[in-house]
Amino acid sequence: MNSPAKTLVADQSVEVSVKKRPVDPRPIFLAMQGGGAKGVAHVGALKAIEKFHYDIRGVSGTSAGSMVAALVSVGYKADEMVNIETREHLFTRSAEGLGFHQPIDIFPGTFWRKLKICRRIGAFFGYGHKPVPACPEPELSDADSLKRDRQKLDANKAERKKLEDLLIAASAKRCASRRAPPVTPLGKFMSVAAKAINTVLVTFGLSVRLSANLTWFFIYYCIPFGLVTFAVGAAIKNGPVITALIVSAVIVNGYLLVRQLLRWGWRFVGGLNTVGNVSLLIDRALTQKLAERGYVKEGGGITFGDLKRARERKVPVDTIPLKIVATNVAYECLELFCEDRTPDVKIGDAVAASVCLPFVFEPWNLTFYRHTETKTELIEGQFLDGGLVSNLPAWPFDEERVLSPSIGTIALSLESDVKIGKHWTSAVLGTVVNGSSMIHTRAAGSTLKIPLTPSMNMMQFDASAEDVWDVVSKTASAVEFRLAEELDTRAALQAAAKAMHGLFHSFVMDGVAEWFELVRNPRVRVAIVAERGGSMNSLSTVFTHGYKPSDVDRAVTRAASSWIFEKALRTNKPQIHFLDTRLPGDDVYKKEHIWAKARWIACFPMILPNPQSEMSGRRIRRFMLVVDSNMPFDESNPLIEDFKDLFVSHASVEVLQYFEKHDLLDSVQGDNTWI
Repeated sequence: MNSPAKTLVADQSVEVSVKKRPVDPRPIFLAMQGGGAKGVAHVGALKAIEKFHYDIRGVSGTSAGSMVAALVSVGYKADEMVNIETREHLFTRSAEGLGFHQPIDIFPGTFWRKLKICRRIGAFFGYGHKPVPACPEPELSDADSLKRDRQKLDANKAERKKLEDLLIAASAKRCASRRAPPVTPLGKFMSVAAKAINTVLVTFGLSVRLSANLTWFFIYYCIPFGLVTFAVGAAIKNGPVITALIVSAVIVNGYLLVRQLLRWGWRFVGGLNTVGNVSLLIDRALTQKLAERGYVKEGGGITFGDLKRARERKVPVDTIPLKIVATNVAYECLELFCEDRTPDVKIGDAVAASVCLPFVFEPWNLTFYRHTETKTELIEGQFLDGGLVSNLPAWPFDEERVLSPSIGTIALSLESDVKIGKHWTSAVLGTVVNGSSMIHTRAAGSTLKIPLTPSMNMMQFDASAEDVWDVVSKTASAVEFRLAEELDTRAALQAAAKAMHGLFHSFVMDGVAEWFELVRNPRVRVAIVAERGGSMNSLSTVFTHGYKPSDVDRAVTRAASSWIFEKALRTNKPQIHFLDTRLPGDDVYKKEHIWAKARWIACFPMILPNPQSEMSGRRIRRFMLVVDSNMPFDESNPLIEDFKDLFVSHASVEVLQYFEKHDLLDSVQGDNTWI
């Protein structure tokens, strides 16, 4: 988290050196970004989060992230969604009764054929997904290798048999519902023409298959249109009557052609398929899980209000507050589905609305009452993918974070590899969907953003089971490594604040009656302040020792140009400020949130050794140790001025030695987003 390398590459294995990870039962909010088929990486991230025993107080999601967030809200664990060891998944648990055995079963009809054509066209123009080279597998013994190959072969045979059964059943159903058209000479001609055109396209390197219907369109619309147009020129020489007839034919054929193109274009704009089965799947999974935990709702239809009612029962069911983002087409605004605003909306419908990617899926229609801070209004209309307005919703829990500032947020983002030189048109949709994540993670309180780059395409819903296991496994390892790094760094800096407090407390108390005046309830406080998150001109108090919850500056952020920090940062030398002549009511105290009882403040800037060689190409993030106390220096001592200089210089050496010894100088040169 705090190292220069920020992105977690889920398609690369990460070795976790610590055998036993410490648990971290702190409360957190969890936000999950949308990303189509790449959303399966959220399951791996959730698996890592569960290992640290974080107490999830709220979960939010958009698009694919909303599907995982909905399951988490009712108590699903990562292994219940995708179990790497047993090779089971949600479809084997909750979807069998619906006839879904794998993700592609959710979208019936010709969706996959249409989607593959779109993906091939995109690949032809250079916008398609390029597979990431697989990581080298560890060397295995001959016996282990043979065992692994047999397992893969058995798994492939089982999957192929299941797919064949589904295809046979689908084919039989289609044949029973409609009679095959009679084979005519014209039909034979169309089939031969289609094969001929396909042969020509393959010869020129175009991997597109034309059906007989599409060939019919070219023969009956495009070719006559071209021939008639060519004949117009010749007809002009033969008289106005023939010319008028040919022009009329051109107009009629042109009208038919445009109408057919508009009809096809409208179908594409309206979406290739519906997300109705997504709503059914999510509702089925939520109903089953809540029933297992004691909250039974006949007929299903779990709503956001049901989550709240389950928690408030006499025998409560521990559900998690859920918030889902979608795009409201009619009102042209963001729609936030949650317990307070939309208690009567089915969670399955909210998820379906949030996953409606334009052009790929048809907009989802909803009618409900929205409860806002000022009124209740009836909302009806169409909804699209929430990624168009907020793809990484870390902000919906701002109010909860204000009430509980100590609760941090883990935001799981799905990102793509950087490709230099790609055409701007191919980056527009990705920028619209992902470009606002920096804004939407600037939420109240501390937010840890964990970027993931799974080796899957956003539209790769038909990924093999092995690809899914691989993404989940490697993402879990990567996120576990990142969280362990965050936990270790935070613990080390907190220990540093405690050690520095002991050092300065000894300095001050040993000098009482000679260098310091003893006061009632003597206190020495130590704080580590640093540039946090995206800040470049401010320093935040991040780790403290000796502070009380009532102290006004316990979690304060001050400008780097503040008179407290300015000289120490400019000169890279420790500075001490004496406050014994100021009054607690002065504006200086109020503006900078100074502890009213402080009589001096010492600032010790942390200086990196050889910063140019170690931080080449990176900006050095500023941080320092700030110490204050309510025990003033004894000005009656004639040697007090010499002692002040000695105190600052000696303390500075001790501070730098401690941070260098424990390798902490580089620990604040990353994101600094501790939670």
